[in-house]
Amino acid sequence: MLSAIDLRRSKAVSYFTGLSKSVDIIAMSPSNMLLIMADEYGNAVVWSTVSNFVLAKHSFHSKLSHIAFSPDGHLVAFGKSNVVLVYEAPGCSASSAVNPFSLHRLLKGCYDEVTFLNWSSNSRLLVVGSKDGTTRVMWVERRGKDEAALISLVGHKAPVVACFFAPKSLNVYSLSEDATLLIWNCDIAVNEIVDFIEEEGTEEPVEKRSKSLGYHHGGKHFYNRLGDFNNLTCAAFNGSTKLLAAGFANGDFQIHEMPDFIAVQTLNAFQTSISTIAFNTAGDWLALASQSSFLVWEWQCEVYVIRQSSSISAVSAVTYSPDGTKIATGSGCEARIWDSSSGLCLSTMSGHSAEITDLCFQSSRVMLSCSLDGSVRAYDIGRYRSFRTLVSTNPTQLSCVTADSGGIVAAGCARVGEVIVWSLDSGRLLEVLSVHEEPISGVCLSQNTLISSSWDGSIRFWRSLGGASESVELDGDITAMAIAVNEIALATLCKRITFVSIEDANIIAEIECRGIHYTSLKYTPSMSHILAAYSSIDVYDVSTRILIRKIKVNPHLTIQTKKLPQLQPKKKFLPGDLKTQQELSISKLAISCTGESFAVATAFGVYIYSQGNQKVFNPHSLKLDTNPRSIRTAFKNGDWLTALMDSFSLGEVELIREIFLQLTTDFIKVVSHQLPFDLVLLILKFISEELETSAYLEFYLDCLFILLQNCSSDWIKDPSSSALLSALHKSVYSKTDMLTAVSDQLTYSTEYCLHIVKLNESKKYVQDSDEQSLQEDYVS
Repeated sequence: MLSAIDLRRSKAVSYFTGLSKSVDIIAMSPSNMLLIMADEYGNAVVWSTVSNFVLAKHSFHSKLSHIAFSPDGHLVAFGKSNVVLVYEAPGCSASSAVNPFSLHRLLKGCYDEVTFLNWSSNSRLLVVGSKDGTTRVMWVERRGKDEAALISLVGHKAPVVACFFAPKSLNVYSLSEDATLLIWNCDIAVNEIVDFIEEEGTEEPVEKRSKSLGYHHGGKHFYNRLGDFNNLTCAAFNGSTKLLAAGFANGDFQIHEMPDFIAVQTLNAFQTSISTIAFNTAGDWLALASQSSFLVWEWQCEVYVIRQSSSISAVSAVTYSPDGTKIATGSGCEARIWDSSSGLCLSTMSGHSAEITDLCFQSSRVMLSCSLDGSVRAYDIGRYRSFRTLVSTNPTQLSCVTADSGGIVAAGCARVGEVIVWSLDSGRLLEVLSVHEEPISGVCLSQNTLISSSWDGSIRFWRSLGGASESVELDGDITAMAIAVNEIALATLCKRITFVSIEDANIIAEIECRGIHYTSLKYTPSMSHILAAYSSIDVYDVSTRILIRKIKVNPHLTIQTKKLPQLQPKKKFLPGDLKTQQELSISKLAISCTGESFAVATAFGVYIYSQGNQKVFNPHSLKLDTNPRSIRTAFKNGDWLTALMDSFSLGEVELIREIFLQLTTDFIKVVSHQLPFDLVLLILKFISEELETSAYLEFYLDCLFILLQNCSSDWIKDPSSSALLSALHKSVYSKTDMLTAVSDQLTYSTEYCLHIVKLNESKKYVQDSDEQSLQEDYVS
């Protein structure tokens, strides 16, 4: 999985890389157009950052330790075991069209594994760090007989972690695990490197100039003299600012100015070891990452550009907010709120003393979580704090929770067959319903009816609290439950999905699941499909009751360890673990209110799947003579209605945007009654997508208001329209938040400027009065 984060817009997007194992190392080309990634087994791919697609694949058959592009972008070096493989960069040679990975040279000389690679500014030399404690400067081009192919720089007593060439120089900085920095000065400058040419009739190169390469010791510095900095784990160097950053196992990092090793900054970033560190091109931002956290630090202003963290524990619960703008996840004892658009964490809320088992939203501002500690906590999403804790008189572990808009909260027990009901407004315990013989697997509230399912294979319907319940018995233990408007779907260990009517508590239909028992079920907002999860996602058509699609969730093939970290899982055996393979299990499934995306909670974290931003050809009532030229001609001739309808018929988004933005609100108001209803739906969907990125907010909102006024009330109340209306609400709501933040910032800035003006005027008045009093004293 590859995640790209736009730090300016605070948005994150994830892509599948085509690698079946965990990505272990990445390298970006100088043009920022190509990205090479390799997994822990040596399988590498070339990724285009322009099209976001895999361009080529190559297998190195064993793990790579480092990848580095040359500054000119023509070569790329790979560290593999104790050798360095130099390849021609993809797209930089005529042969790359046939073979993107063309070997240029094989460099040997290390006695242990290569740990780091760095190129000189002229792309002719490589400095190589190794676990044998030696730094080596290697020629990439062929040399003469009298000059060595590499120069060994000996002085470290521990494995070399990183090594760099100084900017526009051949001087070398090398750092080892024992927090030691060595400086090696070169005898010649970059422009004095010896060149060789080949004479005709000979294969050996002949020297053009006589000056050769040599190094001498230039200095030695110790990080541990400044404190407990004994275990150096990573380092980064920026040539434009001459800053060297080093990360340590205790979570601290230091920034020094080279070559004088002047301390600039020391800060503790994490509680765990820093695993990687990198500067941006300008050198003003520093990115750091640990096992479960990463941050971008602006060292000059000493502020965080972004800081994200996650729990190492497996994710046990996930749910969308009613407006679809936020995602809540439960991992361990903590609940996290994420922005569904940007994919970034907004807040982490704690309070539970045991693992969270389920989450639900009571409204767009109130989220509920239940835990194995026997409590249900209510959180205010606007203020990111807990305001209510609900407990039973006999504390017991809870497995599921639900709530309705009236403030009724119900939770099912994980050890006994009880359903506990509270009032959210008062926090008072209303009822304890003990009718099931086994633990509760699911609870839901619909149309003033409380529904519970249990591992005893029964479903209970309570039309009123404290009254009698209706029961439906199924063949097997119930593992999951999903609710629609008039029916519920239940998955059992008998490997089937059963549909039960809510109104009369009768079985409607059943689906045989071909040997699969599902762990989570969810209806789509349109109620036309149902998603069933186990180790993958199965999509069933509700009307025909048949399987129409199967979606793979985990790009990794198997998990070979009992300890499952959430970020960057490694398929290695831990000491004391059994070497068994087990399939990935999905604990919870959630669908957004728009129906365009769904999220699954796994041991690796949360995977979010959406329809994506790729525009596909999707014509609507297309005619033979419809083309972009005819549409533009019709618009120039004043036939706006035909141009509008034909543009949506063709389905090209750029053309639709071009025509739509030239219309007026008066025209939309006149023709809105003449438009076919199917076309109105397409226009509403187009507006919901444009509102997220377009700057023409007022125009789109006016058009939206006019079109919704002409929609019938029956369509608005129809469940099939809920997805489109939710998408419109989500787009308008996100823009409202953005405009509110901008207006608040402008208000505060204006008040500050006015305060400064008043302060300056008062100072000027005091100064003038002092001058006037001095003049009067002088005259007197």
